[in-house]
Amino acid sequence: MLLATGRPAFHASLLVPDGTLDVEAELEHLVPDGFSSAERALALTTFAEPLQRAAIAAMETSSGGARAVLDALGDGDKTLLPFVGPGDLSEPARGRAESITRSLEPSLVNRARDPDPAMRTRAIALLGRSASDDAAAAVLAATHDSNEVVVRAAIAAIGSRWSPATVEAVTLVLQRRDRFALRVLAAEALGRLGAAGGGEETARPLRDAVKHDDFALVREAALASLARFDPGSARQLAVQLVTTDPEPRVRESARALLESSKP
Repeated sequence: MLLATGRPAFHASLLVPDGTLDVEAELEHLVPDGFSSAERALALTTFAEPLQRAAIAAMETSSGGARAVLDALGDGDKTLLPFVGPGDLSEPARGRAESITRSLEPSLVNRARDPDPAMRTRAIALLGRSASDDAAAAVLAATHDSNEVVVRAAIAAIGSRWSPATVEAVTLVLQRRDRFALRVLAAEALGRLGAAGGGEETARPLRDAVKHDDFALVREAALASLARFDPGSARQLAVQLVTTDPEPRVRESARALLESSKP
């Protein structure tokens, strides 16, 4: 940023300490600060190419470097801290940030298989913003992860982007995961996918979950998700649930669905 803006290298002089010298604090005191958003954006647009090379190298060479880059990318929405953040309006800088994020996609795919689940989680969240086949494959692979947080990130990253492979991956979470909270998330995801065009292949696992899942919260979520795109099937199941489901909250949800669908 100093090179881009032409500011002097230091804004203060070294002070003679009274006691023990704290080198880290003294060096931090010398770092220029107070850059405006326009100056930070200028630094990014001026030095985008070397910053991109440095980011790729950091992602590929060390866990510490990769964490720093992932933190800088924020939520991946044309962000590259500290140069451009979510609230900054410089379109040239935001475009550069987006371009750098795209260039990091192969590295993100690699980090989606990192031994550290926190690293995998961050990489999956960012890959969820990409429409590429490699990114989609990495997100779907993460639905099989042994770590619950990673699976949650993968389900969130899938969003409502329907495909047969996506429906299959989320269905496996709904059918096979022991943690009921993950099954609830999978049922909700199938509702989004069904509304995006999933059709019968999305409705079938939801109907099965309504009928057979052991947890009331999963059955309730599956019924609500089914109603989003197949209201006829949802009403048929609700008619049965109001008298047969063992849990009062599920019976009440079924009753509310039937009431809301009355002409």
